[in-house]
Amino acid sequence: MKKDKKQRYFAEEIIYWWLKKMKMSAERQSITNVMIGIPDDFNDTQTRAVVDAARVAGFKEGLQLRRNSVASGYLYKLGEGYTCIIKWGGTMLYVALLQISGHSRELRESFRQQLGGRDLDVLLARYLVKDRHLKHQLTFQSQASVHIPLFTGGVDLTLAMTQKILEKVEPILLQISLEFVKSSVQRCQVSNVILSGGSCFIPKVKDIIAGIFPGKKIHNSVLPSQCIVRGCTKMIKE
Repeated sequence: MKKDKKQRYFAEEIIYWWLKKMKMSAERQSITNVMIGIPDDFNDTQTRAVVDAARVAGFKEGLQLRRNSVASGYLYKLGEGYTCIIKWGGTMLYVALLQISGHSRELRESFRQQLGGRDLDVLLARYLVKDRHLKHQLTFQSQASVHIPLFTGGVDLTLAMTQKILEKVEPILLQISLEFVKSSVQRCQVSNVILSGGSCFIPKVKDIIAGIFPGKKIHNSVLPSQCIVRGCTKMIKE
């Protein structure tokens, strides 16, 4: 049997295919304006690659790009001053400082650390053989079942995994991540904090962030995983 040859693609090609699929999904109505959120630390070359891919995909009119933190900051009604935006996803932790003055939102600083929810998956795997949905179940409920068919000797294994067990596994990861948050911004400057990204669903994250920024408003009424796209939607409508 002949093995399939591996094919390499440029990042622009992958972005193009993804945007083309998005365009096809939205083409029940005419598309007049497009706003794309990009990572805070994208340089000019990376940003240009996104623009080129979008134009090839057919987004030629009304194309706008916004930094992810700016989009997240636009979602909430925030007063003037500095807002800290913490975006913690599957593989990366971003900490950004957004300055708000009137209708202006300017990204002042942005930092990142290669650490995310997938690292917690690894820690959980070392603690207990599990299915990949376990961590997500424990985000929304206090207990989840782990079922491992034919675990040993033809016998199935069923265990109960609780948030308490998760809290035994996650402290090291959380400590590393949140020390990074502490070192990234001057906390005395911050008036508001926005939580964005799927890993901010972890129940203990909000508590620890509140401890880092005592007395500050923690904004997470919008699902963290939807902050950027909903922020872009609001910006383009207005």
